[in-house]
Amino acid sequence: MAERADAAEGSGAGSNVDPRVSDSIHFDLRLYVLVGPPQAAPPAAQPAAEPATSLDEFGPEPPRDEVAALVSLARAAIEGGATMLQLRAKDRPTRDLVAFARALLPITRPAGVPLLINDRADVAAAVGADGVHLGPGDLAVEAARTLLGPSAIIGYSAGSPAEAAPAARRGASYLGTGDVFGTRTKPDADAPIGLHGLAAVARATALPIVAIGGVNESNAPDAIAAGASGVAVVSAITGAPDPAAAARALRAAVDAAIGARGEAGVTNATATMAVAASTGPAPYASAGSTSTATSIQTPDSTNHSSTTL
Repeated sequence: MAERADAAEGSGAGSNVDPRVSDSIHFDLRLYVLVGPPQAAPPAAQPAAEPATSLDEFGPEPPRDEVAALVSLARAAIEGGATMLQLRAKDRPTRDLVAFARALLPITRPAGVPLLINDRADVAAAVGADGVHLGPGDLAVEAARTLLGPSAIIGYSAGSPAEAAPAARRGASYLGTGDVFGTRTKPDADAPIGLHGLAAVARATALPIVAIGGVNESNAPDAIAAGASGVAVVSAITGAPDPAAAARALRAAVDAAIGARGEAGVTNATATMAVAASTGPAPYASAGSTSTATSIQTPDSTNHSSTTL
């Protein structure tokens, strides 16, 4: 993995890194689970009303059963070994997203699992989430970094080497790369890039990569072998009869693949800001597991090795 970082950055880490990024951001991409309300669809249309004059009048909170189902799913994913959660509910109003995130944080924080918000850096800032995941059509990574600060985890979707190349310079922490195998949860996704496409992105960047799109227990090892640091899943866990058991099986497959690649106990994520050992335990580690969290260091560091924290 050191060769990949050096090849991607050439002159060293410092020249291609947003200096606003903290000297130490810890995260673990092995099992990245996207969660949302049972049916992330806008609520039924309501009769027109007078303009709101206070925050309390912006609309009703989301139904309690939706919140309860979301919290139950998050608990199950974490119990099964999820190392990061992302709240994704693209069609829901801001008020719902805030309510969902506030319900999830008391679950994720004690478990040491970061919670990111899909697309909405403003919601992440409002609730104090651990970061945001952005796509090419969302708020610019630079602006999100300014809004959320140097310690935020900021992911960026990159499906090609050209999209991946500038991400670290703009302040991204990791890349979400896909659609790898073909997804049914994102109707507007482009044609799958396959394992060759995933490997091409991995060669083009020193940022850690999480593979997304049609990932399941059987093909997750292939994604790891192609250069991914972990896998991002939706239906493989949220659609399973027993989400905790599904997460546990998928996490085991990922861990075994990392070990088979000769990196047992060591994260296979290499960041542009040079991955180095920490003097203490990583703040984010999945419940009941040994952390292989990424420690992203400052641009003046030149060590490109990956180390267990």
